[in-house]
Amino acid sequence: MKLPRTALVPGTPSEFSKADFWEDFFKLRKSSFEWYGTYTEIRDIIQRYVKPTDRVLVVGCGNSKMSEEMYDEGFRNITNVDNSQIVIDQMNARKGDRDMMHYYNMDASKMEFYEDAFTVVIDKGTLDAVMSDKSCTETPEKMFSEYFRVLKNGGRYICITLCQDFIVEKILQYFPNNGWLVRVHKLGVFNGSLPVFSFVMTKFPKLPQKILEIAADGSSATRRVENEGQIKEFIRSQQEYAMVLKDIRKKVDPDQSRPPIELFSSSSDQGTSEFPRFVMYVVDRAMARAQRPYAVFIIPKGKETLRAFMNHEARKKVAAQTPYQRVLFVVLHGKHEYGSQAEIQEELNSVVMDFAPPGVEESGQVPYLSLSAEDIETREIRLEGHSAISGPYAVEDFRNNLEPDAWYRQLVIKGEERYVLSEVRLKKGGPKLKRAKCDMVPDNSYLLPGHERPIVAGLFLKYDPDDKFRVLVLGVAGGAMSAFILHHFKNCHVTGIELDPDLVELARTWFGLSRGETRCQIITDDAIKYVTQLCEKVKTTGDDQDLKYDIIIADFGMNTVSGLACPIPQALEIKYLESLQGVMKPEGVLMINLLCFTEEIRARAMYNVRRIFKVVAKTKCRDFHNEILYCFPEKPTFVKRQPQKIGNKRNKKRKSKKSEDDNSVSHCDKIGLGRPNGERDIKANDKTADDHKDLDAMTNADLPIPKAKLPMRLDKYDSDWAMVWRERVSGWNKISNDVDFREFVSSATVEREVDYYK
Repeated sequence: MKLPRTALVPGTPSEFSKADFWEDFFKLRKSSFEWYGTYTEIRDIIQRYVKPTDRVLVVGCGNSKMSEEMYDEGFRNITNVDNSQIVIDQMNARKGDRDMMHYYNMDASKMEFYEDAFTVVIDKGTLDAVMSDKSCTETPEKMFSEYFRVLKNGGRYICITLCQDFIVEKILQYFPNNGWLVRVHKLGVFNGSLPVFSFVMTKFPKLPQKILEIAADGSSATRRVENEGQIKEFIRSQQEYAMVLKDIRKKVDPDQSRPPIELFSSSSDQGTSEFPRFVMYVVDRAMARAQRPYAVFIIPKGKETLRAFMNHEARKKVAAQTPYQRVLFVVLHGKHEYGSQAEIQEELNSVVMDFAPPGVEESGQVPYLSLSAEDIETREIRLEGHSAISGPYAVEDFRNNLEPDAWYRQLVIKGEERYVLSEVRLKKGGPKLKRAKCDMVPDNSYLLPGHERPIVAGLFLKYDPDDKFRVLVLGVAGGAMSAFILHHFKNCHVTGIELDPDLVELARTWFGLSRGETRCQIITDDAIKYVTQLCEKVKTTGDDQDLKYDIIIADFGMNTVSGLACPIPQALEIKYLESLQGVMKPEGVLMINLLCFTEEIRARAMYNVRRIFKVVAKTKCRDFHNEILYCFPEKPTFVKRQPQKIGNKRNKKRKSKKSEDDNSVSHCDKIGLGRPNGERDIKANDKTADDHKDLDAMTNADLPIPKAKLPMRLDKYDSDWAMVWRERVSGWNKISNDVDFREFVSSATVEREVDYYK
């Protein structure tokens, strides 16, 4: 049903900028109408930038009570203008004995005041009304010129706005380039679900350089930024945060894993602002009989990688041990310094109520929960050492005390920031390691949640567990994924490339990568050099298919160069991607573990990949930032086929039979590269990941990065592809329920083609 139009509802946004609309509006709306909050709600920003002695001009005053309430608080010299004579008459009749406050019918773009008449101009929603869409550009510029004329040097223009993109663009085009100091505040006011901001521009005769600053909600501290883009990013992040809060204030699906919420600090004495100070996860319990509504769980610093907290399922188990309906998990970032538990709580008090469930009073007290490391898990260090390439490391066995029967083993790199390089589940049995005094061995039949799962799911794109194929793994690390592949895909051959010989030894000794497995060769070498040389070898032998691989997995490098953690930047350069294509069979698949921290870096990476590989599908890892790319030189063809009966075969004991490949020379010797099995007398390649080129070399500067279209769901792109993949992983799940790959098929998308990719 179409609503009848009244003057209170404009037919189009542009009518906001017309005087006739406001004349009709104030005829019908005689009570006060407050744009973007009452004076009480914006008092802090007004009192911060306005002194009682200031000469104040309020533009587009309407019938708001703001000027009257300011006057009553001691701001006596206030002049108000509006282009509606009706509202000016109403306000003059309403002002009572406020003799020093004046109202004039005047257009803010052509005012009659003399130069330097005021020290403050306040605009509460007027710019948003005048510039109601992108086409309204002339009037705002005239208004800005008038503000410059009527303000004295050092005067301030306070603009309270919703910060639509085109309004922010107009402000940042005009004021910094005309010598004004520009500062933007996020106010603690919402217009519906949208946050309200205040731009404060200070007039100077001439600044030697642009001065741009931002201030977070409720903070008196400001932070200097380098360019207008950082102001836009600050505003956009606050707007997105507000939308997230709107969604979170509803009940959260207990089974839904939500992206983390990152909160940054604007205070320079709380560590670097490049990293979030707090990372938050909201978990609602499935049971409705929780005794209390809401609590905050502070994860001890450095313990966020523990299995009790590392994904949504684990956090659900912790939340289930509490009497609370909703638990907000808070991670403390390793790059920041924190005070005592009480000081952390004091710092969080201003934000945690934003995440409270419906029905919780905003002024209420929220309980804080935490556990000591001993409460969370039992951990035993099996081995400590130092690698010349990877740095200090430790092999640690631990048991989550919420799951006392399950033991795990981690390979932990203890650099500036502790991180887990590899992890396996343990089981009883096998030979006891004398130095470990432990009868637990890696369970290679199980693969823990993480980025390795969607990589293994990619094998089912082309193969069933009984098929014969060759895999090249670039970056073996602790070997958990390679061991899992070898365990379940009985006829595949794995060649692993690992730069660090110490990691190879750890993988064999502690993480179940068998030394005597004839289907596995580990080469200690640099992955960049290995692939480049192999590609040249393929060319010189006339495109020898025996040298090529069916599957290539690029999962090497752990760095923070230019916002790219994995792989190393050189792995995404055009020349190297061409080499990867050169050592892959025409119907093969390249899988890349991509971990980017900025959208710009991701766009560059995807741009290069799509220039070499015509079809790129991807899936994200639940609870992790990684996304796995499945890259094809040509569009793959998938024909629906009858599912194989693999269950009986898998359960029968097979007689060992050496294939012709086993009786021939090793693949490593055949191509003349490196030496197999990571022998310790091999000198590690001098070139480490840190020496590779920076990310800027990934793209040709002459080719602009296109704005990619939104990706397409895999089942929409190619229903046969999705069906065959789904059938293969479903067949797998009939024989193994421990690891479910179906979620990666359902969430897969395909990158859309754009002109520059062709």
